[in-house]
Amino acid sequence: MGKILSAFIQNNTPFKVVVKSQDETIDTNTVMSNDSELKFVAKANRNYTVYFLLAYNSGTTPDIKTAVAIPSGTARRVDDDWASKIPIASADWTTPLLTTGGAEDIFYQPIGLIKIGVTGGGVNLQWAQNTSDASDTTMLKGSLMVVYES
Repeated sequence: MGKILSAFIQNNTPFKVVVKSQDETIDTNTVMSNDSELKFVAKANRNYTVYFLLAYNSGTTPDIKTAVAIPSGTARRVDDDWASKIPIASADWTTPLLTTGGAEDIFYQPIGLIKIGVTGGGVNLQWAQNTSDASDTTMLKGSLMVVYES
């Protein structure tokens, strides 16, 4: 798992930062899968603001698509920037959103509010190539997730 830095700010509210410790690469794969490090376990009946600073490298053919896996019965709202790569097409992080590749390192910053229902569980960044291609698509070391529990 990536490095988890925890601190307490404002009334002892948990604030976590997860930093990806190594590159993760896929090719010829369009099936959404969980990132190996950018994840956390959410408690039942809690709200979380989640911010990602994602660095990736993907060719122009495969591009990259991302989503967030969440426990069932969870409400979510995406107020995302996605580095102006795409307009907000959905208020649902579970629907994959496409960003373009350029055969260079690209950064983008999705942010959202997750309202966990009576069932807690894993919250996990998911990603894959949008178009299956033999060229590499890599989520880069140093990508991070900031989680604020309220």
